Amino acid sequence: MKIQTIEYYFREVILSMFRKRWMTFASIGTVAVSLFVLGVFLILVMNINKMAASLESQVQISVYINDNLPEQGRNEIERMTKDLKGVSKVEFVPREEALKKLQERLGDNKKILDALGESNPLPNAFLVTVNNPDDVKKTAAAISDLYGVDEVKYGQDVAANLFELTHLLRFFGLILMGLLLFATIFIISNTI
Repeated sequence: MKIQTIEYYFREVILSMFRKRWMTFASIGTVAVSLFVLGVFLILVMNINKMAASLESQVQISVYINDNLPEQGRNEIERMTKDLKGVSKVEFVPREEALKKLQERLGDNKKILDALGESNPLPNAFLVTVNNPDDVKKTAAAISDLYGVDEVKYGQDVAANLFELTHLLRFFGLILMGLLLFATIFIISNTI
């Protein structure tokens, strides 16, 4: 392409912009608004994904063990739990520490626990964190089969609803993002 041809096109573009100011303003405005809406929606989808990932990573499995279990049995449960596929962290919480945490959480209402006297109704427990939130149910089932485990809880209903909601938000966010991207490209191509 010759330099004169390029100069001609640039000159015509500039002249057209000054001759048809309102059309130029409308075109630039339409493109700007389309890109702005796309950008805002992209930020919204990214924040939803980050929030969903954060909520999913906070799901922990509480493993309550038999109070009469000797330390060797407790160590065996801890070792076998750590060996399970997908387990990232296993933390032992003695019943005394669990009572202190409960008192801290209750704050001014810790007088409720005064009725217990010196007894501690809370069991020894493990807090288990998994790498993939989708593995929580399978991991909890495997832990519940271990000898000395009395109960396994992870908020089954809440966790299931949370995982389903985050998957739906991600799915529909991506679909809406694709549609909005298509609409933005369509508007820009028709405007210019």
